[in-house]
Amino acid sequence: MSATRFARSAIRLPAAILAIWLCTPTLGHAQTISVGGTGGALAVLEQLGRAFALDHPGVRLDVLPSMGSSGGIRALGDGAIDIAVSGRSLRAEEQEGGALVEVPFARTAIAFLTSHRGEINLPVEMAVEMFGDAGATWSDGTDVRIVARPQSESDYQAITSVYPLMQDALARAGERPDVPVAVTDQENLELAAMMEGSLTVGTVLQVWSEDVPLYLLALDGTAPTLDNVASGRYPLVKEYCLVFRADADPIVQDFIGFIEAEAGAEILRRAGALPVE
Repeated sequence: MSATRFARSAIRLPAAILAIWLCTPTLGHAQTISVGGTGGALAVLEQLGRAFALDHPGVRLDVLPSMGSSGGIRALGDGAIDIAVSGRSLRAEEQEGGALVEVPFARTAIAFLTSHRGEINLPVEMAVEMFGDAGATWSDGTDVRIVARPQSESDYQAITSVYPLMQDALARAGERPDVPVAVTDQENLELAAMMEGSLTVGTVLQVWSEDVPLYLLALDGTAPTLDNVASGRYPLVKEYCLVFRADADPIVQDFIGFIEAEAGAEILRRAGALPVE
């Protein structure tokens, strides 16, 4: 072979290799698992997704902004997302004849939350007064400033099922012109954190996983701790579920399995929730 022919071959060889590489499907291409639903569990799902990706480097969890439990389940049914996270169980009309699978994965306390430093306990009778009375104050005279939620909110339903006296107080607070009504879980905690003397309700899971600067109040002397939730001493508890299609991609099922395993359970505990076994 002449020197000229050798040089031309050397130039053509990398180009040929490049062409083969470009025409060959990439092995281990990136996969995205899209998740949406109720806002209170989105931050911990981001944490779980990052941990899952350590052992699955080609997988990314895309957590969408809060769309509520119903919105997430509708998006799943429409094929827009892979997993819906819900603060309630599936309703009969949402089950799609068994096409959707529901897996409870986290239990956490529903707590009364405030930006007011120094308050540690809230008797139920005082909670009724504070939500129902526009002139209510904290122990040092600071005005109580309520952040309300829609009456259909699952946290409200859990509270009124245990304490029926709260139903009228919560409804009256939501009707006051001076009280903001937070539509999403994120808006709820953001408003409460900004307002002096605020009072609202939310889950410990959201407060801890989002690192929101709010104080958790004991209820009738019982703090909303994991131990008190586990023992049943703390009465206000919320259970989150993951909903996915029965024919979901195997990587989606792998992610669900990771959440149910010990690695996922430890992340949930650190974020303020008990794993559901």
